Amino acid sequence: MIKAIITDDESHCIETLQMLLKEYCPQVSIVRVCKNAKETLACLNEIKPDILFLDIEMPAMNGFKML
Repeated sequence: MIKAIITDDESHCIETLQMLLKEYCPQVSIVRVCKNAKETLACLNEIKPDILFLDIEMPAMNGFKML
């Protein structure tokens, strides 16, 4: 199983990605959904995901700055 984190500030984008992953990539397990980059940074070391789905345009800290 591939552990994934989704980071996006827009709920409809999170829901769409979750639906697509469930349908087309059942081997991907979404272990955390974060609403901003700061929240993601706080849980990265704890969760150690295999993949991160990261929104670029977010308030306060964008995806590129987080990386």
